[in-house]
Amino acid sequence: MSDATRHCPCKRYYRDMPETSETGPDLKGIGKAKLSRLELEELRQIARARDIPVIGEKPVLVQRILNYKKKLKSPVKTQTTDTPRRARASELDQLLDMDESLLLPSLRRNSSRYVDRVWTHRDQTDAYTKRSRSVVETLHSEVDHVIEVQICNHAWEEVRKKAGAAVCTRNLVSKFRDVVNDDPNLNVTSRAVNRKKLGPFRRFLNEYQTSASSVTGLEELARVSCPKLVDNGTWELISDCVVKSYEDMETSLIDKVSNPREFQMSQSFIGELNEMLNKMGI
Repeated sequence: MSDATRHCPCKRYYRDMPETSETGPDLKGIGKAKLSRLELEELRQIARARDIPVIGEKPVLVQRILNYKKKLKSPVKTQTTDTPRRARASELDQLLDMDESLLLPSLRRNSSRYVDRVWTHRDQTDAYTKRSRSVVETLHSEVDHVIEVQICNHAWEEVRKKAGAAVCTRNLVSKFRDVVNDDPNLNVTSRAVNRKKLGPFRRFLNEYQTSASSVTGLEELARVSCPKLVDNGTWELISDCVVKSYEDMETSLIDKVSNPREFQMSQSFIGELNEMLNKMGI
């Protein structure tokens, strides 16, 4: 990332803009034409402020933001008594699932639909805390990606850049999504643990994207943002799960690819993940 992009004034502008402005949370008055006139970094700032994936080129981000706005106009109706935060998470999951039809680089799928299957895979136990299902479900349980999707998305984007978008067929993208969202890379844990786990991974990725040669180890980041997880041994279990998920992901990709080009891309993807995990100190 260039200094010009890293210090782009629009980053502060969109983060600090009052919600009553035309780029407020409902994006009132903002359509495809206005979005298309914005710079890529400006679109990314709008997306970040709304937890929309930022990987991709301008047309991709424009469509994601429009999808987000459409979802706000037609909120998902549920029969449960979800809290506003859970309802919001559900809407974002459905928004992210739209990526598949657009063939976008995001590898996320709505993992909450797999909750029972993941519990079975994990022997009814939270792999991070070793708590039983009955206990975790009293703590607002969530399905978590062991290797965070943001990390996988970065690896995929690097592979995609090197190989060229033309070779990233719908079938190949689906195979990668299958692996990233498969049981070995999922775990059901409490909302509190899930949120605390995400922080160090996000901070690492921000550092890595800025300067891959100078990053802080994951455990050191965890000691700053979630020291209790480190002290009580939870972070060590999380790290073990990450290693196991990486190994399972490598095996699954090899089983799924069907030609030499796909095999080469799968190895490049695993290589990118391996480099990041090494930098994390895992």
